[in-house]
Amino acid sequence: MKSRYNGFCVKCSKKIFIGDEIKRDEELNKWVHSECPSGRKINLKAELIGRNTPAKIEEEGTTPASFNIDFKPSVYQEAVFEFIEQGTGNGVIEAVAGSGKTTTIIKALERIPSNKQVAFFAFNVHIAKELDIRLKSMGLTNVHASTIHSFGLSMCRKLPELKRGRDGIDRDKLSGLMDEWYPIHREIDMGDRIRNRVKRNQMRKIVSLSKATLIDYESQSTVLAMMERYKLTKMTTLQRSSQDFLSL
Repeated sequence: MKSRYNGFCVKCSKKIFIGDEIKRDEELNKWVHSECPSGRKINLKAELIGRNTPAKIEEEGTTPASFNIDFKPSVYQEAVFEFIEQGTGNGVIEAVAGSGKTTTIIKALERIPSNKQVAFFAFNVHIAKELDIRLKSMGLTNVHASTIHSFGLSMCRKLPELKRGRDGIDRDKLSGLMDEWYPIHREIDMGDRIRNRVKRNQMRKIVSLSKATLIDYESQSTVLAMMERYKLTKMTTLQRSSQDFLSL
């Protein structure tokens, strides 16, 4: 089917434009390109090591090349490795973009005993899948790469009350909630349906950003400040209702 809205494909990390052929990915439960466009992407297997090794770019769809460059950790990376092997509590790495944070974490994982299970959280599904492939190729089968949301869902599925039959998890809870606030069924006037679709689209953005920025959604001023910052909407009625909606 053709997309009626502009969007974003989580499989290829490219934009979906109105009129593009799309399909619903059952595994991701998202609308994606029917056939993702070709292009170029960063291959995680050739990520920066320190500050001196350039990232290798490969054509999408090719098999990643082996990464055999000798790894020589900096004093900062050695400090991270020492903490992994001997430290206790939590550790935080602060570094600029391209300084080798992901490579440092990957190398640190090699120092964790194979009988220990490790959760590796990534920013989105695409990155998580790339990391999972990379980790398995390195023999790190005790490390599971995923997004935080995916990890949370997997924990929910282990609950005794959800183990039998259907898992009972509503994968589009937001849509159901919005049906009461901004209905779009055919009994509604066409004009109201169009206006409600706009509001639903804006509300999805509000909810998504509220989760991503971890704001206090019970504070109306905080919600409105976030909406203003990201230039989400100027519709007064939506501004008034968003804080109440987020509290559901």
